[in-house]
Amino acid sequence: MAKLHFITSGDLIIKLEGLSFGKSFKDPNYNVKRYIFNKNQLEIFVQDMKNFTDWGIIELNDLTPYQGFISVSIDSQNLGWFGTAQIALEVKGQIIINDNFQSGIKGPVGDPKKIKKYAIGMID
Repeated sequence: MAKLHFITSGDLIIKLEGLSFGKSFKDPNYNVKRYIFNKNQLEIFVQDMKNFTDWGIIELNDLTPYQGFISVSIDSQNLGWFGTAQIALEVKGQIIINDNFQSGIKGPVGDPKKIKKYAIGMID
């Protein structure tokens, strides 16, 4: 079984290709303005960018072994601020991906959104 762990202090969007979300083990409740997910996308937006949400944990299902991708984007809501995100992918009790990254600082010029894409092998 594969589980995706996530936490943020910004606007976090996770999109899946060749994978799907399954059962939610732990929904983040603290500092959450909006949290929604469907089969292939998860969105979490924070209430206050000075604080992190609590950890969320959701199951991942492998639809196309060795062809799946996880795309993670982090963005900032407020001028002069940046968002931070951390994800960890746990497969059969072992962490195989652990990444912490930040968006750029939101300002009058440019796009602060940071996007990372992870190729996922067989996780079932």
